Amino acid sequence: IDENTDDLIVSTGFLVLDVQEGWYPKFLFYYFSSDFFQKQKNKLSIGATQKAINNEKFKEIVIPEISYEDQKNIVRILDQADVIRQKRKQAISLLDDYLKSVFLEMFGDPVKNEKGYSMKKISDIAIKEKNEIKAGPFGSSLKKEFYVKSGYKIYGQEQVIKNNFNYGDYYINEEKYCQLESCKIQQGDILISLVGTFGKI
Repeated sequence: IDENTDDLIVSTGFLVLDVQEGWYPKFLFYYFSSDFFQKQKNKLSIGATQKAINNEKFKEIVIPEISYEDQKNIVRILDQADVIRQKRKQAISLLDDYLKSVFLEMFGDPVKNEKGYSMKKISDIAIKEKNEIKAGPFGSSLKKEFYVKSGYKIYGQEQVIKNNFNYGDYYINEEKYCQLESCKIQQGDILISLVGTFGKI
C-alpha cells in the first residue's frame, strides 16, 4: 500500500502486516513472493482442500535480516530481472500464438475438420492397460499429514502450470505410494490440469 491509496479496510481471510522502520516494503513484497517464504508458509498451513494459515503460525515464519541498503540493492536487481521476465513472457505468448496459427494452417479447424482427417478419441491413443487415463486421488486420500520430507514426490497443478517438475517438495512414503500406485506417472506420460487453471499441459 502506498501514500496514494485511499483509506480502506480488508475483508475476512486477509492479514495486515505493519512493518517497522528499516525494512524496505518492496523487498518484503519480493520475499513473500519467493519459494523460500512459500515453503515455510505451506508447512505451517492447515486444511486439505482449502489451505489456510492463522496469525500465530504466520508470526513463526523467519526472514533474513539484511541491511536497508542491501534490501534496496536486491530490489533493484530483482526489478531488472522482472523486466526481463516480462519480456520473456511476452515472447512466449507470441510464440504460443504463432504455434496455434501454424497448427491451424497445417491441419485446419479441429472442430470443422475441413481437411477431412480421420479422427480418433483420446481413449484410442492411450495404451491398452488399466489406469491408462487416470485422474489424481481425491483430497481425502492425500492429506497434508501423509507428507514426509523425502520419498515419492507428488506432482500436481503447481508443476504443470509452472512447467517445472523440480518445483515443490511434497513427498509420501512407500506405504502410501503403494496405496496410490494407480496414480503413478512414468517417462512419456502427459499431465493435463483438470481443475481451476484447466487445460495446461
